[in-house]
Amino acid sequence: MSFNFTTASSFRLCGFSFGTLGLCALFVGCGAESTPITSKSTKYEVGEASESADVAQAAPPLSVADATPASPQQVPPSRPSPINQTPAGKANPVDMVQPTPEQLLSVIRRLRQQQLKEGTREEVIAEFVNVQAQVIQAVDMLLEQNPGDDAVEEAAGAKIEALMGVSQQGAKGALDQLGVFIAELEKHPSAQIKDFARQQSFGMLLNGFSEGQVTDSQQVIDAFKKLAEQQPKEGGLLTFGLEVSARFIEKGMNKEAAELMRYTAGLVQPTNDPQLKAAADSLIEQAQFAEVDLRAKLSAVADNEEGAIDAFAKTLGELTSGEQVGATTLQTLMQIASMLEGQHEEAATKVYDALETSLGKTTNGEMSEVIKESIDKYRLRSGIVGKPFVLEGNLLDGTPFDWSQYKGKVVLVDFWATWCGPCLREMPNIRANYEKYRERGFEVVGVNIDDEIQALQEFTSLQPLPWPSIVSADPNAVGWEHPMVAKNGVAAIPFLVLVDREGTAIALNTRGPALGEKLAELFPDAASESAPPAATEPAAEKPAAESAAAPKAPAAEAPQGTDGASE
Repeated sequence: MSFNFTTASSFRLCGFSFGTLGLCALFVGCGAESTPITSKSTKYEVGEASESADVAQAAPPLSVADATPASPQQVPPSRPSPINQTPAGKANPVDMVQPTPEQLLSVIRRLRQQQLKEGTREEVIAEFVNVQAQVIQAVDMLLEQNPGDDAVEEAAGAKIEALMGVSQQGAKGALDQLGVFIAELEKHPSAQIKDFARQQSFGMLLNGFSEGQVTDSQQVIDAFKKLAEQQPKEGGLLTFGLEVSARFIEKGMNKEAAELMRYTAGLVQPTNDPQLKAAADSLIEQAQFAEVDLRAKLSAVADNEEGAIDAFAKTLGELTSGEQVGATTLQTLMQIASMLEGQHEEAATKVYDALETSLGKTTNGEMSEVIKESIDKYRLRSGIVGKPFVLEGNLLDGTPFDWSQYKGKVVLVDFWATWCGPCLREMPNIRANYEKYRERGFEVVGVNIDDEIQALQEFTSLQPLPWPSIVSADPNAVGWEHPMVAKNGVAAIPFLVLVDREGTAIALNTRGPALGEKLAELFPDAASESAPPAATEPAAEKPAAESAAAPKAPAAEAPQGTDGASE
């Protein structure tokens, strides 16, 4: 069992791009047997009648250094002769049509967006490598014309991406070519291109660090600081710092990651821009999460390690011990609390307790109200189990729902809506269990929270449910204002309440396999009957849920608040 969460942020960072920092192979797992790039295997064509044919035909041949020899079975595509070339093979400079930078950029863009044809693995790789060769060829043609900085940056980015791609397909020497190319860009007279080249150089270093090829973490830190200091003090710089820090967290170097986050935030502070200040403050808060390694604490809780709850509670105290608690910290804790519900109630309670003590430590009044409302709803939800559960409302035809008819039955109450994808994905699992245990005394009642009753009517006309769904008796209290929603503190759907024969709630959010496991405990006779019979006994009739056409339950339970619809 494991928990996954992403640190929340109240301000979306934008405006900073680092080109190929995140490049990955298009074909994962392809090795050295991949088709190489050679001057003979390259065929450069425009591919569209709207472009001048001379754009393709004027292109020089391409060679990637030290590429693996072509396989004997491969027949290299022939290269057409330029139509404006003399029979003797000597081009007449007067007749040659030089493609413009705009034409070449158009070709490069189209090649980068080109969809590969279906075929064998070798054929697809060969086509991919060939397309990248054409990109490199077109870029070299464009750069020879000394175009503007924006064109150079776009074309250079395309060549870097292509060289990375073919390197991942086994083309020897491609990375060396990439290093030489970036070094040449660093000597460009334009400050914009020099800055771009430095970014790409750092990108290669960072990727090498992530892949274990670079082991000196201090080298990466020093290079990051040198590059970061040269960047505009904008929100994008904070994004950059966060992305680099994530690489250190992946390697378990949380202390270094936290230091990088704080360093990056310090580069833009102080500032009079309120949004930039909020973003920098958020990064500092995320540094604190990295430093205390909350992810490891959550993992220990999930694995029920001895002392994990106490360590988790202590960490929560550290995160909320200051005179003020920031928006990012509060939002992240809210996310974790919701995730823990239904998986580890004790840990969820610890988070909600920490949130409650933080209410007076935020200057954001609106956020304080939201948190207080969430805590209040949690207290209602967590108080359901162990108490009598009463269901009220109207049936779809307007008649009052009679809860007393379900006395002596085990009932699953399903809060849902027709627009809720997770609710609909859970229904096959509920139905399978309903068909399996109905004869034993298991029932299902839905609580629909659609805003319009017509939505439920249309749904049931197309997909009739074998159990009733009740709606609010008050037409002015629908949706999230449904009285049953308010009464039970429902904050996300699907929300499930399992009620025993005495009318007492015994479990919440029994989704996926958890529902079948709980019902097997409540109906042991039915569970034993569904097991394979002994050879000497007559075969028992299979429940409908076990037939080949019956829907299968989801593979794993999804925690409330992570994939459900929330208010």
